[in-house]
Amino acid sequence: MLVATGAPRFGLGALVEQLGIPKSERHRALGDALMTSYLWRELLERGRLNGVHSLEALAKLATPGRSARRRRVRVVDADPSIH
Repeated sequence: MLVATGAPRFGLGALVEQLGIPKSERHRALGDALMTSYLWRELLERGRLNGVHSLEALAKLATPGRSARRRRVRVVDADPSIH
C-alpha cells in the first residue's frame, strides 16, 4: 500500500510544505492545481525509486482488501528536513 507514513496531516498544504514544493496561491484554482501537479510528480518519483513503475503497479499496492502482509512504501518522510 502506498502510504504517507509519519505525515502529521495529509492536506495539500501540509504535504507540499513537508516535501519542500514551492507554494503557489493557496485556495486559488491555478495555484492549487500547480501544487497538486508538483506533488503528484514528487510522489511518482518516490514510488519509482521504491519499485513502482506503472499505474497498474500503483493500483495493486493501493487496492483495499489485500493481505495484511502487503508491502508498505514510505513516500513522505516523518522528518521534513529529510529530502
